[in-house]
Amino acid sequence: MTLIKYRLAYIFTSVILILLIGLGGILLAIVMQGIRKDTYQNLMNMAQQEAQYIQALIEERLIYVNSLAESDILLDDTISFDEKVAYFEKEAKATGYQVFAYADSNGEATFFTKDHQKVDVSLRSYFQEALKGNANVSDLLISYSTGELSLYYAVPVYKEREIVGAFFGRRDGTV
Repeated sequence: MTLIKYRLAYIFTSVILILLIGLGGILLAIVMQGIRKDTYQNLMNMAQQEAQYIQALIEERLIYVNSLAESDILLDDTISFDEKVAYFEKEAKATGYQVFAYADSNGEATFFTKDHQKVDVSLRSYFQEALKGNANVSDLLISYSTGELSLYYAVPVYKEREIVGAFFGRRDGTV
């Protein structure tokens, strides 16, 4: 009789243990799936917020470059090139740009630096978009002048309501 008691106790204990392990495994799988879903959702929310932040940053930089393009100093022939260089170098240093430049409608860009560097940017997409009237930021590009990764923020330049060129600022593309 005692042998049957022990066998029944052993069988019931085994069944209960198997049920607990099975239910624990199922519960663990359900909890892990919920954690994965929450983690994925949180990552998506963070990515969307970061994308909105970057978009706002780009728009702010384009507005700034556009305000420089609309300033009287850019197209005023009475102001010497050296005065323009001093003004734009000061602005670039204060705002994190490497350099500012103006490109005429043919794509000949003149950088506002002391060495009066000129580069043909007519094939660059940011220049072409600016000539179409669209403020834009380039993809990561290798700068013609420095050979380094750069981002260009370009806007159209208007004179008497006509686009006469593009104004752009170059920023370090590795940031």
